[in-house]
Formats: sequence, C-alpha cells, structure tokens
Amino acid sequence: MNIDDLGNISNLIYNLPLGIFTVNLNMEITFFNKEAENLTGFSKEEAFGCKCFEIFRAKLCNKCFLKHAIEKGISISHVRNSILTKDDREVPVVINCSPIRDKEGNIIGGMETFYDDTARVSYEKIRQIFKIRGCRYPGRKNETNFKHHRGGRHH
Repeated sequence: MNIDDLGNISNLIYNLPLGIFTVNLNMEITFFNKEAENLTGFSKEEAFGCKCFEIFRAKLCNKCFLKHAIEKGISISHVRNSILTKDDREVPVVINCSPIRDKEGNIIGGMETFYDDTARVSYEKIRQIFKIRGCRYPGRKNETNFKHHRGGRHH
C-alpha cells in the first residue's frame, strides 16, 4: 500500500499518538495535532498563530532547541524537557526538532515532536527512593544493600 492510497496525509499526522506542531520562521504555531492538544490542554485553534513558548512554557524555552534546529538546519533528537499545561500542570516530555524546507531546500519553519515522559520520570523517582533506603528496586540486579538479619541470614 502506498502512502498516497491512505488519503490526506495531514489527517494522518493530525491523528498520530505523538505530539506534533510546526512553526514558521517567526516561531508562530502553524500546525498542532490532536496529541499536542491532549498533552497541553490547548486546542489547535488556541495554539495557531501563538509563539510556541506561549503555549508550551517549557523549562528549556530559553534555550529553544527548535529555533536552534531551524537556524542551523539540523535535527535535534531526544531532549528531555517539561512543559506546563493550560491548567499549569508540569508534564515531563521528550522532544525532537527538525527544520522544514521548501522544494528548493530553503528553511521555511520547523517541526517539533514530543511525547509524555511521565512514566520514566516516575520510575526514576521510585528507583531513587529504593536506592536511598538500601532496598532492592525494579530493573537493577546486584545493586542491593543486604542487611544482616538475626541468625546471619540475608533478606
């Protein structure tokens, strides 16, 4: 099956389970898919035309990896960040940024994809708690602090 057989590619991208947005050279949002809406709490109508930092309010907005990708013409992958949702909840995310080029190869904007990284962050916090308490924790073998119990047995 050819991708053209699937119909409107914009509709496919809109419905992917990955947050995707695009910006023009002024960093104004020009596309905002359904998962971006779900993760941020902002509708695409609210996001269109806004500067991306006005919507995402990310910890790393001041370093803007998307702008760097656009200016340098490079892709940037797997950057850990966190955003603030419309209702001011902090959500850890992983972002990937790339420039968008026209048919002649000129950069005309950029695209960022992102996904919720809450599960990994929560797991890391739990691992730290177990590690601090000297307990065995999930995902790590041979990193336990065995304590002697009466009779010299180990737990």
